[in-house]
Amino acid sequence: MSRIDIFSTAVRPLPAKVQSIVIEIDRTKWELPSNRLSQRHYSAEKQTVIRTQVDALLTLGVIEESRATHWSQFHPVLKSPGKWRLTLDFVRLNAATGGLEGWPIPNIQQTLSQLGTMKPTVFGLLDFTADCHQTPLDNASRHLTVFMAMRGLYQWTRIAMGLKGSGPYFQRSMSNTANALSMREAFE
Repeated sequence: MSRIDIFSTAVRPLPAKVQSIVIEIDRTKWELPSNRLSQRHYSAEKQTVIRTQVDALLTLGVIEESRATHWSQFHPVLKSPGKWRLTLDFVRLNAATGGLEGWPIPNIQQTLSQLGTMKPTVFGLLDFTADCHQTPLDNASRHLTVFMAMRGLYQWTRIAMGLKGSGPYFQRSMSNTANALSMREAFE
């Protein structure tokens, strides 16, 4: 078995076999006229970036077209020269979100200290490719993740970065999955 059979450098067609995240909101805080604003103004460069990224996400199946009545704003951010990151302004959605579970995020300093006491001689590092895009979003929650782009409204089928509670959800999913089945099985 080769490395490529185990590790993927691209988002897979199907999400990981973990429980979908459910977003619970207070509708009185979300269903407001302020969450139906017109699209922000973007430079020609950002418009090109938005079209390219939306097309790529549609092809991956990470987003789909939407007919939702309320949405968040799209905000491309420059990562490095010529490299852009898709971000969404979920401030209003996150303010309306409740019912979140708590799950501890490991403290990296504590983890390294614990490893150091074991006196390891070999270290390994795994970095999930687009981790949020690998994990499923509950069907009933998708309409809450809508964003406006130049050609219409789109909603996420997988976790979008910036959603309140997505970090603890991801950590719980990975911790529980690691205990229940191999990571390879979860991401096949």
